[in-house]
Amino acid sequence: MLAKIRTLGALLALAGSSALGGAIPGNVALIGLDHQVYLADPNGGEPQPLTRGQAGRMAAAAGGVVAAGYRAAQERPSSEQRFSWPTWSPNGRTILVQGVTVAGNVAQQAGVYRIDLDHPGAVTPIYENRERGPIYLYYSPTGREVAVLVTEQGPLGLLVLGVADGALHPLGLGFPFYFSWRGDGDAIVTHTGGAPAPEHRAEIALIDVRRAREGGKPDVTRLSDRPVMFRAPAW
Repeated sequence: MLAKIRTLGALLALAGSSALGGAIPGNVALIGLDHQVYLADPNGGEPQPLTRGQAGRMAAAAGGVVAAGYRAAQERPSSEQRFSWPTWSPNGRTILVQGVTVAGNVAQQAGVYRIDLDHPGAVTPIYENRERGPIYLYYSPTGREVAVLVTEQGPLGLLVLGVADGALHPLGLGFPFYFSWRGDGDAIVTHTGGAPAPEHRAEIALIDVRRAREGGKPDVTRLSDRPVMFRAPAW
């Protein structure tokens, strides 16, 4: 019995040593309090800036995370780019972000921008539109497209945006609007409208995006027209 206890203790010690010594894989993309994109190592260390707020330019000058109070006290440039909603490509080499160019706290341009970790040097615009600015985006499981929510006249619009060519394909309208990709990237499940009420409808739907890619109307199958207030579906 004593030998078994000693053996178990040795195995637990070995497991604990392995857990403590093993590095956490991958990186974390985050938005700082200065509205810029940073890359963080989950094992520790100072996050590295990927953007500097200058439209079309990557981080080139020395720097790091600047304290929010100090940053706010600095004189801001006449025009700068601010980012939000980072989403990783499936291969972990590209980050897409929502970006807006502001001057005097007034939006001048909004869009979706690509940051390529293998070829640093530019923040590449994929889609830009001041009137229909994106508010949320999420990569498809295939990495070929990104699903984007944009502002419309009243509701929100769900679009599929081609990462390589910037081709834009509308899928539907709703408010609020929640969605989740299917694993093969050919369909999206959505929840619009929250819960049904006399003044508006609500539904959960399955949207097949294959016909939309070709410029046609997407195939939509209603799964429920009586959803409750649970909002975000998930495959």
